[in-house]
Amino acid sequence: MGSHWTCCTPRQHNLERSTIFSDTEWSNLYSKAEELFRTNSTSFDDSIRQQLVKHVLQDAYKNTSREIISMPLACKRGEKNKNYVEWTCPATILGDLSKPGYSGDFEIRPNTQCVKLQLDDGTGQVAWALVKDLLQDETYYIMAKKYVICAGAVLTPGILFNSGFTTATLPALVSHKICQTPQPNH
Repeated sequence: MGSHWTCCTPRQHNLERSTIFSDTEWSNLYSKAEELFRTNSTSFDDSIRQQLVKHVLQDAYKNTSREIISMPLACKRGEKNKNYVEWTCPATILGDLSKPGYSGDFEIRPNTQCVKLQLDDGTGQVAWALVKDLLQDETYYIMAKKYVICAGAVLTPGILFNSGFTTATLPALVSHKICQTPQPNH
């Protein structure tokens, strides 16, 4: 996952973020996520590159009220070896749940991709997920009590589209989160 995203974890500005939660709820959710992701702004304070970039930006914006701060990153410096940086990934977030041999009610399936969710016509709830084993090129169904779709900026809307969601059923997601560039009027 660390190679899939940049490990940058800034909070969205009020103008950028959805109004689905209040400011207090957003703050609480961000704090919880930042703890899980081990977000900090100090891991690279001793980096010459970071110091140089901040110095150049401070010079460029010295006549403005703009504050130049370090980018919050999802990582942790080594305790013994300060040169080692462990980037946050599913294994660091999930801890023991990600270790081979875990026998609880949670399972990580590598090389597996969710293709779509099937909704129950009667309840409107997810009945099952169709997933694909990418190595075996086989599809199968998974039934669960809860489903979380977090497949990135490209795959998440694809899964939702395959599942029959449209701009009519998810207008806020489509207009605010997926299409962040102005769209021409048709």
